[in-house]
Amino acid sequence: MLADELQGAPLKRARQDIQQLDPNEYAKNWSNLLDTSSHGHAVRSITRLPLDRPIEEYLEVLRADGCLIIQNAITKDKVVAFKRDHDRILQFLKPTMEQLERGEEGNSQEATDNFFYQGAASVRGLRVQRMARGRFQLKSVDHRDGGALVKEKSAENTCLADLTNDLILPEIVKQILEHAMPMSWRMNTCGTLPALPGAEAGSWHRDINLMFGDEALDLSLPDFYFNLLVPLEPVSPESGTEMLLGSHKLLQKEVAHCPRGVVHGEPGDVFIFNGKIVHRGRPNQAQTATMRSLLFVVFSARWFEQGREKDDSD
Repeated sequence: MLADELQGAPLKRARQDIQQLDPNEYAKNWSNLLDTSSHGHAVRSITRLPLDRPIEEYLEVLRADGCLIIQNAITKDKVVAFKRDHDRILQFLKPTMEQLERGEEGNSQEATDNFFYQGAASVRGLRVQRMARGRFQLKSVDHRDGGALVKEKSAENTCLADLTNDLILPEIVKQILEHAMPMSWRMNTCGTLPALPGAEAGSWHRDINLMFGDEALDLSLPDFYFNLLVPLEPVSPESGTEMLLGSHKLLQKEVAHCPRGVVHGEPGDVFIFNGKIVHRGRPNQAQTATMRSLLFVVFSARWFEQGREKDDSD
């Protein structure tokens, strides 16, 4: 055997040993485990802390629960301005979203290749992904990755990408990330999550999903991925994001007993959570349900990349 073959053999065997789980099958297992679980669903409030608490208080909650709500972290007027322009873009996208709901438009192969999406389309550089009935993901809405639609000026002489700048990284979130991630980090992705009235629940998942075919290995890594949610409308416990508290430290087979908490808050509040925590969007189906939209921002280690999507718009 050649010298380079001898050197490569242990690495090849190691890769074969850890690549045992398929990422899509792993993702599907969450629903099988949690939606049909015979365990009682213990409920506990997600910790809410006011702005200007000592940084260690925020970090202690994040380490224990994997998530945290910070009240009044952003000036409400800035959120209202973003929502106004976001509503304008949603109105423009309405025909595309309706076609995706009917399965008449979009890349159906994307639903086959990725468990989380049920079709997608690009409109002037904005990726519109259907995640479940009535649930969508729009990205990107920032200047770095956003396309023409989010950069064009409205009649009020504003553009969504400009307004995003005021929401992406509140100072308190920056301080938390500097302490929580022991490596160089960056903004990875920025988009929004509209849930229409009548939207069904999203799928249970971890944002990091399965990276190396070995869940224990993924969880053993230093925390390298955090997500920020900024509500554009009031979010109620009935329609907010549901978290399995403490699941960022547990294997899939161990999380069924985790207490469940639901994000709720007002525009100006922010919600930060570890990318390893198991969560889903709750259905938006109350009798008085209205549009529920969130801005999301992913922060990750510089080495982590989920991939850039090709703009296939006209």
